[in-house]
Amino acid sequence: MKLHGIQSLRALAALLVLVFHLGQNEALHNASPDDPTITGSLFEHGYLGVDLFFVISGFIMMYVTANLRPGLSTVKNFMLARVFRIYPVYWLFAGILAIYLMFAIGTPYNPDALRPGDPGGWLYSLKSFLLVPQYSKPHLVVGWTLVHEMYFYVVFCGLLLLPNVLRLIGLAVWAGLVVAAYELHPAFVKDSILLKFMLSPYTLEFITGAFAGFVFLRTGARLAIPLTVLGLVAFIGLMFTIPDDGDKHLSAWNRAIYFSLPSAILLYGAAGLPQAWQDIKAYKWLPISGDWSYSLYLSHPLTLLAVPVVGEILARLGETAGLSPTSLSFLRIGSEGMVDNVLFVVVSFVGSFVVAALAFYLFERPVLRFLNRNFRSRQTDKEKAQLLEKTAP
Repeated sequence: MKLHGIQSLRALAALLVLVFHLGQNEALHNASPDDPTITGSLFEHGYLGVDLFFVISGFIMMYVTANLRPGLSTVKNFMLARVFRIYPVYWLFAGILAIYLMFAIGTPYNPDALRPGDPGGWLYSLKSFLLVPQYSKPHLVVGWTLVHEMYFYVVFCGLLLLPNVLRLIGLAVWAGLVVAAYELHPAFVKDSILLKFMLSPYTLEFITGAFAGFVFLRTGARLAIPLTVLGLVAFIGLMFTIPDDGDKHLSAWNRAIYFSLPSAILLYGAAGLPQAWQDIKAYKWLPISGDWSYSLYLSHPLTLLAVPVVGEILARLGETAGLSPTSLSFLRIGSEGMVDNVLFVVVSFVGSFVVAALAFYLFERPVLRFLNRNFRSRQTDKEKAQLLEKTAP
């Protein structure tokens, strides 16, 4: 079964994160805090697309491994598939950012972003590239979610050594440990960076997705359309109504509590959408965008960084050619008025998708195919093999 609905949700999740960061950057570049923005506060909770990504990961991991025999060969092939999927594209964009930072400030990372307890210098950079847990986020900030993803996969590898029935028990025990840790001794978790990741509430989103995948495998596509609508309405409704915990963000705990179940319901329904929906031309573009979603997720911070720089370069070239600086002010993102805001939002939005598509077709897809064909054994079920290899995060 081709789960085009899942790919469409990946596109939705990436789009939410994109517009969230687009709004942040537009406000950041405004001439003053009082200047109006195009995006406003409409998508200030777009970061919750990350939570949808985590639930999708759990769903897909359960779906593609359900019939695999437990054992080390299964673990090896599973982990290689995830390493090949996560690291090459991440290294591409993290490397581009590191090179830019070297030219801009002289170090491959932003020293001001480091937190107490983290090593400085190249060790921080090395951990960032390897997605090793540390107090600070990786220098390509969106990589923090991939640190969690890799942890999910490592634990899931342990579960793949068990029979299917025991995997469910293992997932339940894992969830129980997370809940117990935060209910009984939250300070114990916060004092250790490793425990903070091992017992993170985001783990509950991955586990909820895995249980949704198990239910889908056992029941099929029952009530797919109404459950898709229910899940979508619940997710969007909560996104616009749940009050922030502070600093315009929900805590990880509240994100898991409020958004795990709606995301799981949405996934279950979308996975079983009938073929008639998948044949609609407009709908077919969503799975294609879903294919680009990983490149979009990783590349859009660089695109948002590049647009003001390109605008400034064009403005200076125009002045060199004899044009009036006033007539070119709209190219300088952060000028007074709304013209530069419109330009920034439109160019950034379209440019993010163009960069993502180019990265997918010129780098992500060919590299992924090469690595999977030459260094691991694929599953006999081609559809599940493609899902395992394509889905990230």
